[in-house]
Amino acid sequence: MLLLLTRHFYPIFFAYHTDVVADVDNYKSFLPYCTQSAVLRRVPPNFMLAQLIVGFNNLLKEKYTSRVRLDRPRSITIAALDSKIFTRLESTWNFQPTWEDKEGGSGDGTAGGRGKDTRKGDGCTHVDFRIRFQVSNSLAQKAIDMVFEDLVERQIHAFEDRCHAVYGSGAGKGGREDGEEMQTRA
Repeated sequence: MLLLLTRHFYPIFFAYHTDVVADVDNYKSFLPYCTQSAVLRRVPPNFMLAQLIVGFNNLLKEKYTSRVRLDRPRSITIAALDSKIFTRLESTWNFQPTWEDKEGGSGDGTAGGRGKDTRKGDGCTHVDFRIRFQVSNSLAQKAIDMVFEDLVERQIHAFEDRCHAVYGSGAGKGGREDGEEMQTRA
């Protein structure tokens, strides 16, 4: 099993990240290698089942369903349920604002969700992304091992670019800051 952890600092308001990662229906329009994406069912208050079809250079094509848990605005956890290639595929996004809530608000930058901005600080976000996976056969494992870190980087940058496309310049000035790191563990 392989575990990959990335940590990034983005000059983008942290709730925007959560919204973009939770917008599974639109993955097909911005996420590399994702050819189809759809939310199959929403289970209030914070779960959904989603289906993706991903393809890699005509070598691998995979259709799978995932259970998505939304703990807005702080984290999103995803687990594949029926993958043929992966015996395990789990990812977690954690979002941490770099500002403090001055008035004990709801954690989303508003006073108890009443709309008044209670943030102080720079409005940026620390994003931790963890993915664990295990592949069902050694040939697929070797193919994925060769490109996996690059693939994850492309995915993360696609989400950042999507934040800017959806929220415009108010989402921050873009670019990753010092302190970015990537760790891979077998």
